[in-house]
Amino acid sequence: MATVDAKYASTYNFAMEASSLVKTKIVPVPPPNIFEETIRAKVQQRKEWEERMLLLDQVKAILPSLKNSVDSITVPSITATSKLQEANELKDEVSLLNEEYDKLTTDHWTVIKSVQLRAAADNTLETVVEKINQLLLSFPKDTENIDSSAVDAAKQLVIDIQSNLITFKEKIAEIIKFLPLTEKEKAEQEASKEETPSPDGGEQ
Repeated sequence: MATVDAKYASTYNFAMEASSLVKTKIVPVPPPNIFEETIRAKVQQRKEWEERMLLLDQVKAILPSLKNSVDSITVPSITATSKLQEANELKDEVSLLNEEYDKLTTDHWTVIKSVQLRAAADNTLETVVEKINQLLLSFPKDTENIDSSAVDAAKQLVIDIQSNLITFKEKIAEIIKFLPLTEKEKAEQEASKEETPSPDGGEQ
């Protein structure tokens, strides 16, 4: 069999089109390990990001609710022994506040990333609970015979409870202030910037 080259084709006026046959076979080849690892890492990052966003949304629902719970607690003014019932109601309300606060899990606090503020809020709420227990202990079972000094002590405890509840609310407000924006808040912020009129009267 003669080899067809340029000289042969020129001498014999040979057309080389379709003179060769090339066979191919396509088979699946597994991707390189580095490529698979990169894809898996990206998927994992996305899952972690979605989880953080979910936790952040939950935190931003729980914390304002805590602030509102503090506002809704009316601290009784212990002026007489008949106020024992009000003291018990206060304990129940603060117990509910404590339960709401406990909804912030370890994962939530990881999103918040504020150990100092958490410790401050924890300590303040513990102080409130401690003082409420002191308040209840200041009322004996025979409340008719309670003396005026016990009532005065109860009044001071109520003042302390009110003060600590306000401090707790302030700590929660600080935590809220330092939280990152959710995706929805970022979108709203961007939309607000676009709608803000520029100094020359037009829109930015």
